[in-house]
Amino acid sequence: MKDQYNQADFAETYSDAKFFIIKSYSEDDVHKSVKYNVWASTPNGNKKLDAAYQEAKEKSSETPVFLLFSVNASGQFVGLAEMVGRVDFEKTVEHWQQDKWTGCFPVKWHIVKDVPNSLLKHIILENNENKPVTNSRDTHEVKLEQGLQVLKIFKDHVCKTSILDDFGFYDNREKMMQERKAKQQQSLKKVIDVKLPSVTDMERSPKGETGSTELTGVGTDVLNKERLLGKAGEKNGEKGNDVAPQDLKTQTEKLAGLNGC
Repeated sequence: MKDQYNQADFAETYSDAKFFIIKSYSEDDVHKSVKYNVWASTPNGNKKLDAAYQEAKEKSSETPVFLLFSVNASGQFVGLAEMVGRVDFEKTVEHWQQDKWTGCFPVKWHIVKDVPNSLLKHIILENNENKPVTNSRDTHEVKLEQGLQVLKIFKDHVCKTSILDDFGFYDNREKMMQERKAKQQQSLKKVIDVKLPSVTDMERSPKGETGSTELTGVGTDVLNKERLLGKAGEKNGEKGNDVAPQDLKTQTEKLAGLNGC
């Protein structure tokens, strides 16, 4: 695997190119980027990188967009990748340690090695308050001249360590995280699949052995009152629906007293 990176014939001079600092929260995410040739930034970062990629390709299809990767608080850079496609804002991959990253874009890694910040601190960025390149934030653009200096240092630095040395460790951790997430999703599905009694079921109760049902609760009082009112009307030789409003009110009040309302 190591043979495909850090090639001696990788070009280090360009008449035009774009460079951006990438700050990763963890080496786990860098591992996924190298393994799957993909990256995802913040919403604003994705928009910025996508616009830069389009601008570069409008100038020339040969104009590269390079990403200089560093892990937060690590004191070093870990390599250089090239952005080889636009951002797909609708696509989300599940490789990252945190689920908040949406959108992604393809990358190709050219250099994978640990490069200490001490080798780069002399490179000053005028477009970042004259701060060293090592003090840059995520997706900050590095101008062509300084970008080429960083690229040359990356390429020439003789390093015995890189994230490739720890791939077995990160592969195992990725597998464990996937299994844990699968178990969590399975447990959640079981909870959702539990059938809760519906409102209709709660308002119905079995009656006898015939399987018929009878409404219970508040609705029962209303229906019982209506039945009694109807019977009262029939006793007077009238239909329940023809009870005079004042009689209906009197009967309702009596029934209310019977029901304790």
